Amino acid sequence: KIVAGAKLKPDPGDPHDTLGHVVVAINPKSPLTQQANQFLAGMLAGSLGSRLGADKPLDPLGWLGESIAIYADRDEFWNELNQLAPAERYRKLRDEGFRVPAAIRIEVRQPLKLALFLTAVRTFIQQSGPGLTRWDTLNHLDQPYVKVSSARRGTQGLEELDNVRLYYSTIGNGLVLTPNENVIKRAIERELAR
Repeated sequence: KIVAGAKLKPDPGDPHDTLGHVVVAINPKSPLTQQANQFLAGMLAGSLGSRLGADKPLDPLGWLGESIAIYADRDEFWNELNQLAPAERYRKLRDEGFRVPAAIRIEVRQPLKLALFLTAVRTFIQQSGPGLTRWDTLNHLDQPYVKVSSARRGTQGLEELDNVRLYYSTIGNGLVLTPNENVIKRAIERELAR
C-alpha cells in the first residue's frame, strides 16, 4: 500500500516523447515505505551514523518525494532489437543490456537528505566490496552526473572491467538512474530546455 493517500502533481516524472512512460504516486509515510526506511537505516547505520551523530534517528528515505516514474526512451537500440529473431534478442539483451535506453526517476523532496543518502550508499558499497566499483563525476552541458562501473585495481589505479554501468544525477526535482549514458544526457537537455 505504497500509494494509499498519495496524489500525482501536474506533469510528474519528466513528461516527454517516449515508447512507454509509467508514473506512480507514492506516499513516503506509507507502512511499506517506512519498512524500507527502517531496513535501509539498519543497513546504512555505520555510513549514516557517523555523519548524523548517534543521538539522531536515521531517516535514509527522508528525501523521497511523491512520485516514481519508469520510462523507455525512443532509441536506435529498440530498432536493433526488433530486427532480431527471439533467440538473438535474448542474447543481445544478455550481452548488451547495459545499453537499454530506460530510466527510473524518483521525485526528490529534500536534496540535502538525498546527498546524505547517496554518500552513505557509496560508502557502504566501497566498504563492503573495496575496489570493486569506480565512481566518476562527469558533465554534460555543465550539469554533473555520476557514472558507477564495475572495476578492479590495476597498474593505472581503478580500471573499468566491462560495459555494465549505472548513471545517476539529480535533474530538476528528481533523481534519475539509468544504465544508458545517452538517456541521462537527454534528461539533462530536457531540463535545461525547460
